[in-house]
Amino acid sequence: MALRLASSLRIRLAAGGYGARSGLPGCVRSHLPQSRQVWQTPRRGPQDFWRTGATGITAGCLGSLVGLGGGFIAVPMMTSWVGISQHLATGSSLAVVLMTGSSGAFGYIRHGQIDYEVALAIALGGMIFARAGAKLMANTDAARLKLYMGMLQVAVSPLIPLKAHFSKSRPATEEKRVEAPCVDGSESILAGSEARAGHGVFDAERFAKMFVVGSLAGFLSGMFGVGGGALTVPAIALSTSLPQHAVVGTSLLAMLPPAVVGTAVNLANGNISLAVAGPLAAGSFLGGCLGSLGLAPLLPEVALQMLFAVLMASVGARTIFTARRLLAAAGPK
Repeated sequence: MALRLASSLRIRLAAGGYGARSGLPGCVRSHLPQSRQVWQTPRRGPQDFWRTGATGITAGCLGSLVGLGGGFIAVPMMTSWVGISQHLATGSSLAVVLMTGSSGAFGYIRHGQIDYEVALAIALGGMIFARAGAKLMANTDAARLKLYMGMLQVAVSPLIPLKAHFSKSRPATEEKRVEAPCVDGSESILAGSEARAGHGVFDAERFAKMFVVGSLAGFLSGMFGVGGGALTVPAIALSTSLPQHAVVGTSLLAMLPPAVVGTAVNLANGNISLAVAGPLAAGSFLGGCLGSLGLAPLLPEVALQMLFAVLMASVGARTIFTARRLLAAAGPK
């Protein structure tokens, strides 16, 4: 009997290594009811800390250069390089999206570059379905979650260059600025009734469209730990006459409430680690500053977007290959 117990314990500990549902290497899941289970996370070494920070810098820098959140880069890097589970990487990534998105949205709010009606519609749909996405993530096998993440990366990759095409294909008059006081007293505000909160006639059809977009973006955000901007930015650009700055600002603000909901669900399910989210957030902030302020003015925009699209598709294809190999090794269930 003792030998059987020891053998069973060795098998369980081996299953709790890299890439398993158990989170960090050597993690043990507590035997509590499903609603109260938490991850028991051991102390991480300096090497893991710096790797996580470097992941944040890379994801933040690349994301800021092409106008996307870094979740699409951070999650696969954390699972393959840092060595944490798919679930812990996804949950911690969404928490970082919440922190970095808040700082980004604040700047657009200060300059009046928000359409609050569109943001409200997206946020309402996103909050409802982000919870469903986060719950589904918690109950999805790690290998299958990795497979779905790879599929999403491949699907999103062509949207990166297309997003810029959408904004450039609209009439130039929509980018015009007028001198008018904003709510906070600042001078410059984007022209057009949709660029300011509380102005213009309520458009029920547009509200419904944005609600649907927000629902899908919120579900993907909760399920995969990404910001949803790859979906919301092109949708807002196509469905409204907002200038590009207002499109980005509205998208950032709209996806904050869904990120709050998804993060709360992930906390309840134990799929967030402060040891991961802390250095990841700090690195994402530094990387975002490096990309937007340092590298962006020096690099050709179109070539950069095409390169990032190819990189995203390649990472997605590799993720799919790895996930299928894991599923094949696990065998039919």
